Amino acid sequence: MLTQIVKRTTGKTVSAILTEQVFIPLKLKETGWYGTSHENLVEVVRNPQDRSWYTSESTDGDKMNMYVSARELAKWGLFHLNQGKSEGEQVVSSEVLALATTLQSPHLIDSDLPQNGFLWFVKDLPANKTEIGELVPQGSYQILGYTGVTLLVIPQHSIVAVRAFNSFGSPEGFDYLSDVRAFGDSIMQCI
Repeated sequence: MLTQIVKRTTGKTVSAILTEQVFIPLKLKETGWYGTSHENLVEVVRNPQDRSWYTSESTDGDKMNMYVSARELAKWGLFHLNQGKSEGEQVVSSEVLALATTLQSPHLIDSDLPQNGFLWFVKDLPANKTEIGELVPQGSYQILGYTGVTLLVIPQHSIVAVRAFNSFGSPEGFDYLSDVRAFGDSIMQCI
């Protein structure tokens, strides 16, 4: 519904807006929405019996078919770490990125639930169901993708960390929450 509101009010698709205002200024060439496979895209691993995960031919930014390389995902994290600057130029206001990467979750909901900025999970108050590892310091933020991709930004240590699985879903018995927390904790143990 949000993508339709954006399209009706601006006359542009989410993907067109992001391409013009983010991907081009950041010189991202391995990022975008694709409706069909081609030689520059790695095929996503899928369980053929699971019909809940699929791709769409839509390139409007309304479906799960945005692709990004690990290299450009790290660049996206660095862009946030640098508060909207790329190559010394302010591309997006630091105020907008601060809103996106700081706690915006209402205080009235269950405090054990993950805490969110705008699309980012934020490490702020203690929360039992957070996706961010226990060793990761407050003020860090992380975004997750449908195919197991994780982008973690740890401003306190000027760290951007990326991992990519490129697989829809998880094998039986896999503890996703524990695994994604362990990613951040492993990064912290390496410092």
